[in-house]
Amino acid sequence: MDRRPAVTPALRRKRVATRLVDGVRQWAREQGAHHLMVALPTKHVPMIRLVTAQGLRFCGYSDHYFPNHDIAVFFGLRLARRGRVE
Repeated sequence: MDRRPAVTPALRRKRVATRLVDGVRQWAREQGAHHLMVALPTKHVPMIRLVTAQGLRFCGYSDHYFPNHDIAVFFGLRLARRGRVE
């Protein structure tokens, strides 16, 4: 079973995933987070494209990170504090 996040084909190209990432970023700010980091399998190219388009930058990798021993690539973003642009 594939447990990677995905958007239903009928909803693709409608900014659903982009809005999801925006929502996560906003929620993280509201929780007082200073950084946002995601770990993605190297095989999940569409999600890698999405997070890089959203401003997250490659910041590392880890061999055998996932339960199936896939490699993880990490992407991070420094979050602006309320009222400030960083």
